[in-house]
Amino acid sequence: MNTHVYKLIDTAAFGILFLVFTFYLGSKIRANGRRVINNAFGAETAIASSVDFLLNLGWYLMCFGLLLWNMGITTHAHSLEALLRNLSLKLGISVFTIGVLHGFNLLSLSLLHRKNTP
Repeated sequence: MNTHVYKLIDTAAFGILFLVFTFYLGSKIRANGRRVINNAFGAETAIASSVDFLLNLGWYLMCFGLLLWNMGITTHAHSLEALLRNLSLKLGISVFTIGVLHGFNLLSLSLLHRKNTP
């Protein structure tokens, strides 16, 4: 196969895998995260709903940005092995970035919960 075909396969495979990851994990985080947000903000349901919406919006904007950024990275895969290496590197960096930012979100919610707890 020629290099252009490998680039196309790399981009399409990354896009499909990352979108599946984004929507599956996004629905799980939203379902379980709502309880954490309600616990952190207590009786202030309007604020909890707003924070939930903003975190959800931030999740999808961040994932969309990572998707576009990684799809714009040109790869020079000349073999299936190089293609898989590039694909795993892109997915690994994206998942790691999302994990770190999710950890910071959890830390900030934990600090808010401690602040609001007597």
